[in-house]
Amino acid sequence: MKKSFGTLFVLFLLCTSALFAQETESRSFFAKADHIYVQSSFSYENFETPSLFDFINLSPYLTPTQEILSYRQLPMRAMSFSLMPKLGFDLGKGERSSFWAHSELRLGLGFRQAILLREEMYRNEIFGVDTLLYLGSGEKMPVDSINNKVYKMFYVTRGVQLSAEWILRSNTARGISFYGGAGINAAYQFANYTYIRHEQNIAVGGRLEMEGIYFRKYRGTRTTEYESPGRSSLSATVFLPLGLQLRVGRKSKYKEAAFLYYEARPAWSYARIPELQRNLSALTLGHSLGLRVSLP
Repeated sequence: MKKSFGTLFVLFLLCTSALFAQETESRSFFAKADHIYVQSSFSYENFETPSLFDFINLSPYLTPTQEILSYRQLPMRAMSFSLMPKLGFDLGKGERSSFWAHSELRLGLGFRQAILLREEMYRNEIFGVDTLLYLGSGEKMPVDSINNKVYKMFYVTRGVQLSAEWILRSNTARGISFYGGAGINAAYQFANYTYIRHEQNIAVGGRLEMEGIYFRKYRGTRTTEYESPGRSSLSATVFLPLGLQLRVGRKSKYKEAAFLYYEARPAWSYARIPELQRNLSALTLGHSLGLRVSLP
Protein backbone atom coordinates (compact mmCIF):
# COMPACT_ATOMS: atom_id res chain seq x y z
CA MET A 1 0.00 0.00 0.00
CA LYS A 2 2.84 2.39 0.75
CA LYS A 3 4.30 1.62 -2.68
CA SER A 4 0.94 2.43 -4.28
CA PHE A 5 0.79 5.77 -2.54
CA GLY A 6 4.39 6.54 -3.48
CA THR A 7 3.67 5.79 -7.14
CA LEU A 8 0.55 7.96 -7.02
CA PHE A 9 2.44 10.86 -5.47
CA VAL A 10 5.30 10.62 -7.99
CA LEU A 11 2.85 10.64 -10.89
CA PHE A 12 1.17 13.71 -9.45
CA LEU A 13 4.51 15.55 -9.22
CA LEU A 14 5.52 14.52 -12.75
CA CYS A 15 2.24 15.80 -14.18
CA THR A 16 2.49 19.15 -12.46
CA SER A 17 6.16 19.63 -13.35
CA ALA A 18 5.50 18.76 -17.01
CA LEU A 19 2.83 21.42 -17.22
CA PHE A 20 5.34 24.10 -16.30
CA ALA A 21 8.50 22.70 -17.86
CA GLN A 22 8.45 25.37 -20.58
CA GLU A 23 8.29 28.24 -18.09
CA THR A 24 11.58 30.15 -17.88
CA GLU A 25 10.65 32.61 -15.17
CA SER A 26 12.34 32.04 -11.80
CA ARG A 27 9.10 31.76 -9.87
CA SER A 28 8.03 29.07 -7.44
CA PHE A 29 5.25 26.58 -8.22
CA PHE A 30 2.83 28.44 -5.95
CA ALA A 31 3.71 31.83 -7.45
CA LYS A 32 2.61 30.56 -10.86
CA ALA A 33 -0.97 30.01 -9.65
CA ASP A 34 -3.64 32.42 -10.87
CA HIS A 35 -6.32 31.46 -8.35
CA ILE A 36 -6.63 29.86 -4.93
CA TYR A 37 -9.59 27.79 -3.74
CA VAL A 38 -10.96 26.45 -0.47
CA GLN A 39 -13.55 23.77 -1.17
CA SER A 40 -15.66 21.33 0.85
CA SER A 41 -17.44 18.42 -0.84
CA PHE A 42 -20.09 15.94 0.25
CA SER A 43 -21.72 12.96 -1.43
CA TYR A 44 -23.77 9.82 -0.80
CA GLU A 45 -22.32 6.71 -2.42
CA ASN A 46 -24.57 3.99 -3.85
CA PHE A 47 -22.26 1.13 -2.97
CA GLU A 48 -23.57 -2.38 -2.38
CA THR A 49 -25.63 -3.02 0.73
CA PRO A 50 -23.53 -4.21 3.69
CA SER A 51 -24.41 -7.25 5.77
CA LEU A 52 -23.97 -8.20 9.40
CA PHE A 53 -21.24 -10.68 8.43
CA ASP A 54 -19.24 -7.85 6.84
CA PHE A 55 -19.00 -6.20 10.24
CA ILE A 56 -18.36 -9.51 11.99
CA ASN A 57 -15.31 -9.91 9.73
CA LEU A 58 -14.24 -6.29 10.33
CA SER A 59 -14.66 -6.15 14.11
CA PRO A 60 -13.36 -8.65 16.70
CA TYR A 61 -16.09 -7.49 19.10
CA LEU A 62 -18.96 -9.01 17.09
CA THR A 63 -19.75 -12.73 17.07
CA PRO A 64 -22.57 -14.50 15.15
CA THR A 65 -24.66 -15.38 18.23
CA GLN A 66 -28.31 -16.41 17.99
CA GLU A 67 -29.35 -13.12 19.60
CA ILE A 68 -27.54 -10.81 17.21
CA LEU A 69 -28.77 -12.80 14.21
CA SER A 70 -32.34 -12.11 15.33
CA TYR A 71 -31.92 -8.32 15.03
CA ARG A 72 -33.73 -6.53 12.23
CA GLN A 73 -31.30 -4.93 9.81
CA LEU A 74 -31.54 -1.40 8.41
CA PRO A 75 -28.81 -0.83 5.78
CA MET A 76 -27.83 2.79 5.12
CA ARG A 77 -26.04 4.53 2.26
CA ALA A 78 -22.32 5.22 2.24
CA MET A 79 -21.17 8.83 2.41
CA SER A 80 -17.99 10.87 2.02
CA PHE A 81 -16.68 14.33 2.94
CA SER A 82 -13.56 16.21 1.87
CA LEU A 83 -11.96 19.56 2.63
CA MET A 84 -9.35 20.71 0.15
CA PRO A 85 -7.33 23.83 -0.74
CA LYS A 86 -6.64 24.09 -4.48
CA LEU A 87 -4.55 26.10 -6.89
CA GLY A 88 -5.92 27.25 -10.25
CA PHE A 89 -3.74 27.82 -13.32
CA ASP A 90 -5.07 29.66 -16.38
CA LEU A 91 -4.43 27.67 -19.54
CA GLY A 92 -5.71 30.40 -21.83
CA LYS A 93 -8.27 33.17 -22.08
CA GLY A 94 -10.63 33.68 -25.00
CA GLU A 95 -12.03 36.93 -26.29
CA ARG A 96 -13.93 38.94 -23.72
CA SER A 97 -16.95 38.84 -26.02
CA SER A 98 -16.85 35.06 -26.01
CA PHE A 99 -19.22 33.32 -23.58
CA TRP A 100 -16.75 30.51 -22.79
CA ALA A 101 -13.72 32.67 -22.12
CA HIS A 102 -11.44 30.83 -19.70
CA SER A 103 -9.74 27.43 -19.55
CA GLU A 104 -8.19 26.43 -16.24
CA LEU A 105 -6.35 23.60 -14.49
CA ARG A 106 -7.13 23.04 -10.80
CA LEU A 107 -4.83 21.00 -8.55
CA GLY A 108 -5.55 20.21 -4.91
CA LEU A 109 -4.35 18.27 -1.89
CA GLY A 110 -6.56 17.86 1.16
CA PHE A 111 -8.37 15.70 3.73
CA ARG A 112 -10.99 13.04 2.96
CA GLN A 113 -13.23 10.96 5.19
CA ALA A 114 -15.71 8.34 4.01
CA ILE A 115 -18.12 5.91 5.64
CA LEU A 116 -18.05 3.05 3.14
CA LEU A 117 -20.31 0.68 5.10
CA ARG A 118 -23.19 1.78 7.36
CA GLU A 119 -25.82 -0.31 9.03
CA GLU A 120 -28.20 -0.18 11.98
CA MET A 121 -29.83 -3.18 13.63
CA TYR A 122 -32.54 -3.13 16.25
CA ARG A 123 -34.54 -5.49 18.43
CA ASN A 124 -37.39 -4.87 20.90
CA GLU A 125 -37.82 -7.18 23.89
CA ILE A 126 -41.08 -6.90 25.88
CA PHE A 127 -41.71 -8.75 29.15
CA GLY A 128 -44.77 -8.58 31.38
CA VAL A 129 -43.80 -7.52 34.91
CA ASP A 130 -47.05 -6.52 36.61
CA THR A 131 -50.79 -5.89 36.26
CA LEU A 132 -52.57 -2.81 37.61
CA LEU A 133 -56.31 -2.46 38.30
CA TYR A 134 -58.04 0.77 37.25
CA LEU A 135 -60.64 1.46 39.95
CA GLY A 136 -62.80 3.68 37.74
CA SER A 137 -63.82 0.90 35.36
CA GLY A 138 -62.26 -2.19 36.86
CA GLU A 139 -60.13 -2.65 33.71
CA LYS A 140 -56.79 -4.34 34.16
CA MET A 141 -53.62 -2.72 32.82
CA PRO A 142 -50.71 -5.01 31.94
CA VAL A 143 -47.36 -3.37 32.72
CA ASP A 144 -44.47 -4.34 30.49
CA SER A 145 -40.73 -3.98 30.68
CA ILE A 146 -39.47 -2.76 27.29
CA ASN A 147 -35.84 -3.25 26.28
CA ASN A 148 -34.97 -1.57 22.98
CA LYS A 149 -31.56 -2.69 21.64
CA VAL A 150 -29.77 -0.95 18.76
CA TYR A 151 -26.47 -1.63 17.00
CA LYS A 152 -24.94 1.19 14.93
CA MET A 153 -22.03 0.03 12.77
CA PHE A 154 -19.66 2.00 10.55
CA TYR A 155 -16.57 1.25 8.47
CA VAL A 156 -14.72 4.58 8.22
CA THR A 157 -11.74 5.63 6.08
CA ARG A 158 -9.61 8.75 6.57
CA GLY A 159 -6.65 10.05 4.63
CA VAL A 160 -5.25 12.48 2.07
CA GLN A 161 -6.65 13.14 -1.37
CA LEU A 162 -5.10 14.48 -4.57
CA SER A 163 -7.25 16.22 -7.15
CA ALA A 164 -6.71 17.32 -10.77
CA GLU A 165 -9.42 19.05 -12.83
CA TRP A 166 -9.73 20.77 -16.20
CA ILE A 167 -12.32 23.58 -16.24
CA LEU A 168 -13.91 25.58 -19.07
CA ARG A 169 -15.46 28.73 -17.61
CA SER A 170 -17.75 31.44 -18.94
CA ASN A 171 -16.67 35.08 -18.89
CA THR A 172 -15.97 36.06 -15.27
CA ALA A 173 -16.50 39.74 -16.02
CA ARG A 174 -20.18 39.00 -15.42
CA GLY A 175 -21.55 38.85 -11.89
CA ILE A 176 -22.63 35.24 -12.36
CA SER A 177 -20.65 32.73 -14.42
CA PHE A 178 -20.86 29.02 -15.21
CA TYR A 179 -18.32 26.30 -15.77
CA GLY A 180 -17.96 22.63 -16.61
CA GLY A 181 -15.14 20.17 -17.07
CA ALA A 182 -13.66 16.86 -16.01
CA GLY A 183 -11.62 15.74 -13.03
CA ILE A 184 -10.16 12.89 -11.02
CA ASN A 185 -9.53 12.40 -7.29
CA ALA A 186 -7.23 9.77 -5.81
CA ALA A 187 -7.06 9.17 -2.05
CA TYR A 188 -4.73 7.23 0.23
CA GLN A 189 -6.58 6.27 3.44
CA PHE A 190 -4.22 5.37 6.25
CA ALA A 191 -6.45 5.94 9.33
CA ASN A 192 -9.24 3.41 8.73
CA TYR A 193 -11.31 1.85 11.50
CA THR A 194 -14.53 -0.01 12.29
CA TYR A 195 -16.85 1.57 14.87
CA ILE A 196 -19.57 -0.37 16.73
CA ARG A 197 -22.06 1.28 19.10
CA HIS A 198 -24.51 -0.80 21.12
CA GLU A 199 -27.40 1.01 22.85
CA GLN A 200 -29.98 -0.38 25.26
CA ASN A 201 -32.98 1.79 26.17
CA ILE A 202 -34.94 0.32 29.07
CA ALA A 203 -38.46 1.48 29.96
CA VAL A 204 -41.61 0.38 31.77
CA GLY A 205 -45.01 1.07 30.18
CA GLY A 206 -48.67 0.15 30.06
CA ARG A 207 -51.95 1.06 28.34
CA LEU A 208 -55.69 1.01 29.12
CA GLU A 209 -57.54 0.47 25.86
CA MET A 210 -60.99 1.51 27.06
CA GLU A 211 -59.89 4.62 28.96
CA GLY A 212 -57.17 5.62 26.47
CA ILE A 213 -54.59 5.91 29.25
CA TYR A 214 -50.98 5.27 28.37
CA PHE A 215 -47.77 5.71 30.27
CA ARG A 216 -44.08 4.95 29.76
CA LYS A 217 -41.26 5.61 32.16
CA TYR A 218 -37.61 5.29 31.11
CA ARG A 219 -35.33 3.56 33.55
CA GLY A 220 -32.09 4.33 31.74
CA THR A 221 -29.82 3.91 28.76
CA ARG A 222 -26.74 1.74 28.49
CA THR A 223 -24.19 2.44 25.76
CA THR A 224 -21.15 0.40 24.78
CA GLU A 225 -18.68 1.47 22.08
CA TYR A 226 -16.02 -0.54 20.26
CA GLU A 227 -13.42 0.67 17.79
CA SER A 228 -10.92 -1.47 15.90
CA PRO A 229 -8.20 -0.24 13.47
CA GLY A 230 -8.27 -1.19 9.79
CA ARG A 231 -5.71 -1.58 7.02
CA SER A 232 -4.73 1.23 4.66
CA SER A 233 -6.53 1.46 1.34
CA LEU A 234 -6.95 3.43 -1.89
CA SER A 235 -9.99 5.07 -3.47
CA ALA A 236 -10.60 7.10 -6.63
CA THR A 237 -13.33 9.20 -8.21
CA VAL A 238 -13.80 10.33 -11.81
CA PHE A 239 -16.26 13.21 -12.05
CA LEU A 240 -17.71 16.03 -14.16
CA PRO A 241 -17.71 19.30 -12.19
CA LEU A 242 -20.68 21.51 -13.17
CA GLY A 243 -20.64 24.80 -11.32
CA LEU A 244 -22.22 28.19 -10.80
CA GLN A 245 -20.16 31.00 -9.25
CA LEU A 246 -21.16 34.41 -7.91
CA ARG A 247 -18.73 37.30 -7.66
CA VAL A 248 -18.65 38.73 -4.12
CA GLY A 249 -15.58 40.99 -4.45
CA ARG A 250 -14.46 43.12 -7.39
CA LYS A 251 -10.91 43.38 -8.66
CA SER A 252 -9.34 46.71 -7.75
CA LYS A 253 -5.96 48.32 -7.36
CA TYR A 254 -5.57 46.77 -3.91
CA LYS A 255 -7.31 43.41 -4.15
CA GLU A 256 -8.28 40.70 -6.60
CA ALA A 257 -11.74 39.37 -7.43
CA ALA A 258 -13.40 36.81 -5.12
CA PHE A 259 -16.18 34.32 -5.93
CA LEU A 260 -18.47 31.96 -4.02
CA TYR A 261 -19.45 28.86 -5.95
CA TYR A 262 -21.62 25.76 -5.88
CA GLU A 263 -20.68 22.65 -7.82
CA ALA A 264 -22.61 19.50 -8.72
CA ARG A 265 -20.49 16.42 -9.43
CA PRO A 266 -21.88 13.43 -11.34
CA ALA A 267 -19.22 10.82 -10.63
CA TRP A 268 -18.06 7.24 -10.69
CA SER A 269 -16.48 6.22 -7.38
CA TYR A 270 -14.20 3.31 -6.52
CA ALA A 271 -13.06 2.11 -3.09
CA ARG A 272 -11.22 -0.89 -1.70
CA ILE A 273 -11.83 -2.72 1.61
CA PRO A 274 -8.70 -4.86 2.15
CA GLU A 275 -10.06 -6.86 5.11
CA LEU A 276 -13.00 -8.11 3.02
CA GLN A 277 -10.98 -8.44 -0.22
CA ARG A 278 -13.71 -6.39 -1.88
CA ASN A 279 -13.84 -3.61 -4.46
CA LEU A 280 -16.75 -1.17 -4.33
CA SER A 281 -17.88 0.99 -7.23
CA ALA A 282 -20.95 3.09 -7.97
CA LEU A 283 -22.35 6.09 -9.82
CA THR A 284 -23.20 8.97 -7.53
CA LEU A 285 -23.89 12.70 -7.37
CA GLY A 286 -21.71 14.89 -5.14
CA HIS A 287 -22.02 18.52 -4.09
CA SER A 288 -19.36 21.14 -3.35
CA LEU A 289 -19.26 24.64 -1.90
CA GLY A 290 -16.19 26.84 -2.07
CA LEU A 291 -14.45 30.19 -2.23
CA ARG A 292 -12.28 31.21 -5.20
CA VAL A 293 -9.90 34.17 -5.02
CA SER A 294 -7.92 35.46 -8.00
CA LEU A 295 -4.26 36.12 -7.22
CA PRO A 296 -2.28 39.18 -8.38
